[in-house]
Amino acid sequence: MGLREAPPGAQLERTALAWSRTSLALQGNGAILLLRHPPSLDQPLHAVLPAYALLLSLAAAVVGRRRSGRLLREQPATLRSGRAECLLLSAGIAVLAVLTTVSLALDG
Repeated sequence: MGLREAPPGAQLERTALAWSRTSLALQGNGAILLLRHPPSLDQPLHAVLPAYALLLSLAAAVVGRRRSGRLLREQPATLRSGRAECLLLSAGIAVLAVLTTVSLALDG
């Protein structure tokens, strides 16, 4: 069995969907944090973490939109790698994961 050729534009669509899934997952993380521990004055971390998740979600949406737009306009050989923005976003997500785990573990 031979490999089938992907239809034109499939890679761009998969990339855009991956960015959308990342943004949606971050929104879900923020929602779970809000539902599990509503913000209160005595626990400011309960308000900061969902806000941070929302900020990361917006960043992922913006980066994904910009990247998809560049893929449509430019030839692949002339594109920047986008490595810096991906690494920064990945580091932010890793920090969110650690803080979420610590927050949920400490609160029982």
